[in-house]
Amino acid sequence: MALLFAFFLSRRVMKADEGTDLMKKIAGAVRKGANAYLKRQYTGVAIFFAVMFVILLILAIVYTTSSVIVFFRDMGQIVSILLQIGVWMTPVMWDLSFLNGYSWGSTVMRILKLNPFYYIVHGYRNAFIEQRWFWEDKLLTVYFWAFLIVCYVFSTWVFNRLKGHFADVL
Repeated sequence: MALLFAFFLSRRVMKADEGTDLMKKIAGAVRKGANAYLKRQYTGVAIFFAVMFVILLILAIVYTTSSVIVFFRDMGQIVSILLQIGVWMTPVMWDLSFLNGYSWGSTVMRILKLNPFYYIVHGYRNAFIEQRWFWEDKLLTVYFWAFLIVCYVFSTWVFNRLKGHFADVL
């Protein structure tokens, strides 16, 4: 009901006359201040969401590795190697756009975007530099959340399969 009222009220306000030149000047100043405020708030919200994405992704990975490392002690070394490869594949200090000049650039860009941390780094870059929301890249957002859900389902499955044997090994 409230949304319906807000919709009709906004339509009525949009149809109203803008007023005198002084009123237009004041409205412009208010709009400029409101946009500056919203830009600042946007950055804070984007930081919160990006930190939450990192925590959720790491949690999903940790559930799997902590379950398996009990039975396979070398898993720690494998995880550290894979994490190092993942860091070098994540464009933290460089941007993927420089690959556009090469004939093989688009293929490499697609492969590098498969790294789930690319979504997080890209989200930070969009928030601080380009002032864009991280979900404006719809395909990348869907891929990240699908990857995260698959990681959680897999880690839950692995943990539940192995938890009966933890007491035997530890």
